[in-house]
Amino acid sequence: MPVVFNLYPHLSQNEPSFITRIGGAKVVVDSNETTVFVHRHAVTSKEHLCNYVLIAKIFGKRVPPKKIVRKCNQHWANLQGTVRMRQLINGWYTLEFTYLQDVEFVLEHCPWFVKGRIFHIRGWYPVFNPRTAVIETLILWVRLPNLPIQYWSTDAIKPIVQVLGRFIKLDKKTEESENFILARVCMEIDLRVPLK
Repeated sequence: MPVVFNLYPHLSQNEPSFITRIGGAKVVVDSNETTVFVHRHAVTSKEHLCNYVLIAKIFGKRVPPKKIVRKCNQHWANLQGTVRMRQLINGWYTLEFTYLQDVEFVLEHCPWFVKGRIFHIRGWYPVFNPRTAVIETLILWVRLPNLPIQYWSTDAIKPIVQVLGRFIKLDKKTEESENFILARVCMEIDLRVPLK
């Protein structure tokens, strides 16, 4: 029996064999077809999730939720609005923000750390399921010690680190060439691809 999702909550003239409500949706079973009528506010809710909600998980050994909340409050003390953290199954969390600029700040300043572990944060996406979701990519800092001075620029460092993953940015000291001891590069590493 196929399930059809429909954004129009009006039924046709023909009388269906079965009607019920599940949450904010109207379910109609007629002959061999089940139709789910989703109210228009559900689409707005999806837009809200995409814009204001992030999903997060500690990479590695579990950290108690109270410690995560305490550390996030320290990290994000200067945000414009509030953050509501909700615990999901399998160690996942949702982070709901009141202001879009706070979401952008948190994403731009990744990676975040809690108890020495990476707190993996990314935007919510429509097919996210905490029961089956896995961390596929990580944003982390890579150190390049003893990098020759002629390679001390974004244009030179980018191709060097491309073998590891996607280049995001250099840290401020590296970008401004404050010292030539080591370069720090923020990158996204795909955990599904083995390192060579």
